[in-house]
Amino acid sequence: MKLTVASWDFRVAHWGLSRLNIPEPSEIAELGCGGGRNIRDLLEKYPASHVTGLDYSPLPQGHDSFGTL
Repeated sequence: MKLTVASWDFRVAHWGLSRLNIPEPSEIAELGCGGGRNIRDLLEKYPASHVTGLDYSPLPQGHDSFGTL
């Protein structure tokens, strides 16, 4: 298996989210969100939360590398 920076980042983020055991917050700020992959994971874990992502990225808002959020 070839491990790239993107796949490593995904694994680290997934590992961190899997260990996050807090009551569902009403709001979450995702700073340095890039294309938004972690926002999608946060919304799956906390579906009633409002998640705001902030990044200096050339991707249009509301889009990750997989399509529209």
